[in-house]
Amino acid sequence: MNNGYAYDFDYDNYRYTSTNHPTRRAETKGVPLQRWVIILLVALLLLGLGWYSLRYIPLFDINQVVLSAEGNIAQLPNQVREIGEKCIGKSLFSSAPRQLRRTLESLAYVKEVSLKKRSFNTLELNLILYPSEIEIEVREGGNIKRIYLLIEGKLCTLEGQVSPITNGDSLVVTIESSYEADLLANGFSNELNKAVEIATKLRMEGMQIGQLDYSPTVEGGQGATTFHFKQLNCALTVFEPISESRLREALQLIKLERDNGIIALGKEVSYDLDGRSLIRRQ
Repeated sequence: MNNGYAYDFDYDNYRYTSTNHPTRRAETKGVPLQRWVIILLVALLLLGLGWYSLRYIPLFDINQVVLSAEGNIAQLPNQVREIGEKCIGKSLFSSAPRQLRRTLESLAYVKEVSLKKRSFNTLELNLILYPSEIEIEVREGGNIKRIYLLIEGKLCTLEGQVSPITNGDSLVVTIESSYEADLLANGFSNELNKAVEIATKLRMEGMQIGQLDYSPTVEGGQGATTFHFKQLNCALTVFEPISESRLREALQLIKLERDNGIIALGKEVSYDLDGRSLIRRQ
């Protein structure tokens, strides 16, 4: 074996170079990766600052909120309009649109809300409402004081609504304000439930019922429900206890009067049904 030292070959230097060279290469490869991470973080920071600054540009301030709704309603609830108007003047790029959407979705009669941003300053929202089974109008002195919708067996309040809202697919029931607290505490009375069931059957048979006016039994008075029939142009007040068979018999008599020309057309005629007695009021 040749002795390398005899030819001035430095084994120690060779071993040092062979051992440490791979480490230097690994460190050299790690530098570009760190640089790209820093560049990415800086880019994300600049992008976030740019997005955040957009909310302070007046061009993107909301000046119009377009609201629409799907469901058995004739007009948008006032409560929805009032909530939407609170977003006017706020930026499209702020959290206001998302908060508006969450607020609308929290309403008991709203099923789903879709949101779109249009042009520079317009916000569009479309609401899908739960189908309302019954619209309940609370009246005081002949005027509507409050409106409830019966949705999936629960009463939902329409805050600030003082005009009819459903499109005719729902049955409308009117009550006096004196009965409102009892309705909220105990729900429909047995007689009101019976009246609603009868009205629902008649509607399914093709009878057009404008509304039911319900007055519960109170001390010194007898409860009654008034059915407003559009085809017959009459109001039939049925005193408690309500009987479906007697009500149907009364309707047959009213139809006969109309067909025979006994009653005048063009004016709603009022009838009272008490027991088996049908009385036409002038």
